[in-house]
Amino acid sequence: MEHDPTKVQRAIADAEFPATPDELAASAEARGAHPDICETLRSLPPEQYDDADAVMATIEDQIA
Repeated sequence: MEHDPTKVQRAIADAEFPATPDELAASAEARGAHPDICETLRSLPPEQYDDADAVMATIEDQIA
């Protein structure tokens, strides 16, 4: 899975928040994100994320 913070942030730059992992992945796919980034987003815990910072904090917790 892709965890490069810059690439993930770029992939969700146009996402509408709050958003679920599936919505984030769909937004990333629409921007042409690498499939690994979309999989990273889909693997997030199933909750609503209020903003990109919340998404990034969760990803960082997963890889720590």
